[in-house]
Order: sequence, then structure tokens, then C-alpha cells
Amino acid sequence: MPVPLAAPLAVLLLTAPAADAPPESAAAPSVGWSTRHLTDTFYAEGGTAADVDQDGHVDVIVGPMVYFGPDWTKHRQIHAGQPVSPTGYSEEFLTFAADLTDDGYPDVISIGFPGKAALWHENPGKAGGNDEAHGRDWRNDGQWKTHLLTPVVDNESPGFADVVGDETPEVIGQRDMMYGYFTAPEDPRRPWAFHPISQPKQGLQRYTHGLGVGDVDGDGRQDFLTKDGWLRQPENLEGDPLWEEHPHPFAGEAAQLYAFDVDGDGDNDVVASRHAHGYGLDWFEQTKGDAGQVEWTKHEIMGDDQNNAAADADGEPVLFSQLHALAVADMNGDGLTDLVTGKRFWAHGPKGDKDPGGDPVLYWFELTRPSGSAKSGEAKFVPHRIDANSGVGTQVHVADVNGDGKPDVVVGNKRGAFVSVQP
Repeated sequence: MPVPLAAPLAVLLLTAPAADAPPESAAAPSVGWSTRHLTDTFYAEGGTAADVDQDGHVDVIVGPMVYFGPDWTKHRQIHAGQPVSPTGYSEEFLTFAADLTDDGYPDVISIGFPGKAALWHENPGKAGGNDEAHGRDWRNDGQWKTHLLTPVVDNESPGFADVVGDETPEVIGQRDMMYGYFTAPEDPRRPWAFHPISQPKQGLQRYTHGLGVGDVDGDGRQDFLTKDGWLRQPENLEGDPLWEEHPHPFAGEAAQLYAFDVDGDGDNDVVASRHAHGYGLDWFEQTKGDAGQVEWTKHEIMGDDQNNAAADADGEPVLFSQLHALAVADMNGDGLTDLVTGKRFWAHGPKGDKDPGGDPVLYWFELTRPSGSAKSGEAKFVPHRIDANSGVGTQVHVADVNGDGKPDVVVGNKRGAFVSVQP
């Protein structure tokens, strides 16, 4: 049964009651982008966008709250999640939307605190006739029916993507010290199956950071990306074979990792934040060794407080810490894949990690190729500030939320919920 990803379309505005709201940053607003603060209540460390009521307008989902388009003055709680103090931790780290029941209405997946359960919340669909089958009517009490996806998902950077090439997204994560992915059964209301792809590894635990998928070797199959290297997907997945491991130190504690052709030379490179609670953002150029094996050359995009090469289009240095969420998209329509990331606000409270009091900035990094043509290793990412008051959580979501064809950015974190819209 295909499980299409929810298609985002339009944008929102709403402010809900505050709970333990952090102070506003004194930084000046961004130029061009419009950032809307939907609520300063902390519900979740991530968010997503989908037309949950199928009225033709995109809605934003952050934790248990849906903010409805087209005017976004209406919001509703759809599951039992609760507000949290920004000095604490949410039970929801990432949020995804997909039509799991194949009824035309997107459902919502909640990936919980590391080491805890993942849940999904069933969209009741159109009111009348199918309320009993699909849960409760969102226009009445708002509570959707919640189902257990799996009792445990480890790692702080799980994902939701089509891993095995069946046009159905899987949850990627860890369990029992093994990397792997979770697939939905024919009836997604039953527990999902875990497919391990590695042997149990010492040191691989619930708070490990950094996961992603991408076709590293160009064989058309999605490989697994981790902070410690990549795992090659075999030709046949029957019987859950182990995937061939290729170690490489991409990061100490990464966020999401991605593989795409950065320098335009025809093979896919890897992008990763260096440390989710520290500094650094890098891309790794794929090269070939004498025997044809994949090798990597590291290129710094943004450094640390001792050595930093990042500068904006005006030559002003750009530096921030705690890049705990990373997304990729063609942000300016030039056909090249750009990066979206920012500073996670108070990951471990107001005194934890590197520069906890710094402005919670949100940036996109424009991929440029100065030579004007594909050349191995020759590429540069130019940072552009989106906002200085939102930051990111453990997830940052990119989607066209107002239907103008340009990617926008959705954030859920300890400062609340935000939508940043392109000019």
C-alpha cells in the first residue's frame, strides 16, 4: 500500500497562550523573509506541514497542535501532548506527515524522546459517516486516534524516507544498538517491523546523533548515512541481510546527514553538521581511490570559535553553534541543492553546551560553484540569514507553505512554533 508524503501548500499565523516563555532576542529582524511566531509555548522539537483537512490550504503541525490555513487564526489540539517548560524536554522530537491509511487525509507521526516510543495519530478525515472508523472528528473535540508505531526508537536524528525503493516511506533509526528502519504492515495500526542493517555496536545508544539516507555509490539504491560512515544497501533485502559498512568519521555528533552532488562532478557528496551541541558544518567530497573505492575529502562550510571560514555575501563572518537540525532543498530555484540549519535554542538549558545565550538564528546556505562549471571539489556555500529569533529544534522542515512555489521553513522548538516565508 503506497504511503504518499503529505504535500504542503500554504501558510499560517497564530499565537497561543505562553508557558515559561524565553526572552526575545535583541537581534535585528532578517531582511526579506517574514517570520511568524505562531506560539511561544514549547510543545515539540520539530514540526511539519500538510493539508490535514483537505481544504486546499496548508496547515502546520507542531507537537499536538495544528494551525489551520488559510488564515491560521484557528488551531486545535489533535493528540494528548502537553506544553513543556523550555528548561525541560519534550516527549516529541520529530514530526512527520503522511497518508498512512490511504484515505486521502494525511496522518501525523510523532517520534518521541530518544529511547522511547514512536506514535502515529490517525486523521479522522471528513466528518460524517466515517467518524467511527477513523477516530474523532477534528471539528468537534479535536482528538485523533493514536496508535503505537514502535515501543522504542533510538538516536536523536531519526528520519522518514523511502529507503527500500517501494515508494513508501520508512522510519529510519536505531534499536538494540543496531541501525535499521521500520516498515508499516498492511494495517499500519499494528506495530511496525524493525529491519536491522548492522550488527549491535558498542557505544551506539539512545542519545547517539546523526542519521540519513542517500545513494552514495550511484547504484540507484539508498544507502544509510551515520556520523561514523555509510552502509551500502545490498541488491536483495530478503531476510534482512546486513549492509556492507564503510567507516568514515563524518562527525562527532551530527544532526541529519544528506548525500547529493555538491560540486557537480557526477557523484554524490555528503553534508553533515560537525557537532549538534558544538560548532561546525562540513561537506565531504567523494573521490575514488586507486582500487576504485570511495574516499572522502573534507571541506569546511562553517568552523568554530577558533577558526571559521564562513562569511555572508557581504563578507561578514557567520558563526553559530548547536546545529542540531539540518534540511536540504533548492531554496532559490537555481537547480542546486542548498542547506537550511540554525542554532538549537537551549538544547541542554540556558547554561549548557557552546554559547547557550547566543541568538537563536536560522540560516539557509546557498550552494554556488564559482567556476561556473562542474569541477571536483570546487563549490562554496554562502550563508543567508532567515531569522534571528527562532533557531531550530532537533528538526527543521522545508516546504512551500503559501503556494507561491518557493520553499519556506517550519520550526518547532523551546521558543514555540515558527513559520518563515520567502519574499
